[in-house]
Amino acid sequence: MLLNATGTKIIESDLKNGNLIPFLLGAPGIGKSSIVKSICEKNGWGFHELLCNQIAMQADLTGCRTVTYTDDKGNTQAKQVFFPHAVVKEAIEEAEEFPNKTVVLFLDEVNRTTAAVTSALLTFITARKIGTERLPENIKLIAAGNDDGNVISLDMASTTRFILRHCQPDATVFLGLGKIHPVIEELLKTQPNLIYQEHNAVVDENNEEIFSEDENDFQQIATPRTIMGLNRALLDNGQMVMNMGEEDLKEYVSGFTGDTLFTEAVVTSIMANKFKLVSPSKIEAPARPAVIDQFINVSRLTDIQGICAGLTDQERSAAILYMVYDTTANYTDYMRELVHTYGKNMLVDGGQQKLTTIINSGEYNRDAYAEIVNSGTAIAESFKMIYGA
Repeated sequence: MLLNATGTKIIESDLKNGNLIPFLLGAPGIGKSSIVKSICEKNGWGFHELLCNQIAMQADLTGCRTVTYTDDKGNTQAKQVFFPHAVVKEAIEEAEEFPNKTVVLFLDEVNRTTAAVTSALLTFITARKIGTERLPENIKLIAAGNDDGNVISLDMASTTRFILRHCQPDATVFLGLGKIHPVIEELLKTQPNLIYQEHNAVVDENNEEIFSEDENDFQQIATPRTIMGLNRALLDNGQMVMNMGEEDLKEYVSGFTGDTLFTEAVVTSIMANKFKLVSPSKIEAPARPAVIDQFINVSRLTDIQGICAGLTDQERSAAILYMVYDTTANYTDYMRELVHTYGKNMLVDGGQQKLTTIINSGEYNRDAYAEIVNSGTAIAESFKMIYGA
């Protein structure tokens, strides 16, 4: 199941199921906890996350303390009382304070701990009781874990307690998370399968193994969590990245996303745009958009702004391409206003490829290009990374 809009609706429906507990299975860092938290925020539900892999022993799940009490005959007696883990207790307290509110208790990494702790968690889930306290009816449970690797396997009796959902990350969802570096954006649009890449054997087009990693090595993987880390680094450290040679660049990127196909694709893309090793292609003049004549026929700033506001992003993209191509006129005033109304970080409809050819030729309108890269817009940051300032 992809963790997209449909997957989110399925998980939300599962949470409302009164009999079985949803169990999200999948690799770490693909967004399982983020999806559950977003569902809770949307519905106004309480959200409490218990990281089960941080529980070392069964006793850590419920603390034990000896207390005294007076029996029916007036005698002082002692007994042991078990107290829930702090996260569970906080969920119980919220549920008791707001009995009409749904409170979600998310048990993450259920099967990436000791067998004793996993067993205790399964008992807790089934009995809805931990220590001496029972879960209020308005607490909904959901579990998550890994379906491969160094994990505790669940037996058939255990799995029948759950609605099992095998989850995979979705590249489209990732691209909507915020500002995405143009290299990463282009890769995930054209090769969405790269959203999750392990450091296993790489094969060629004939399915022949090229190399394999030692399974005992401490290796990074490409997953939404690590890709987002790389994305932030590329956005923040663009100049440093542009000054790196290929080997240094690969070392830098692999620290985030490992020795994976994703890393190879990122390095290849950055190096191709940086060094422009291919011979310049013959420049094909882009079509002259009608808006160019509209610009030329007005002189007031308000008129230029009005024209820009009335264009679609496709029309703006075509105008940007043409004004960078045409070296015979001064387009700075028009470009300055145009780029601030353009909502994308790359040209569309094949314009980016045509622009690359124009820039590579060295024959382009440098004043118009300067207006783009000095505009402080999303497209400015993309152009500086790909073509330089």
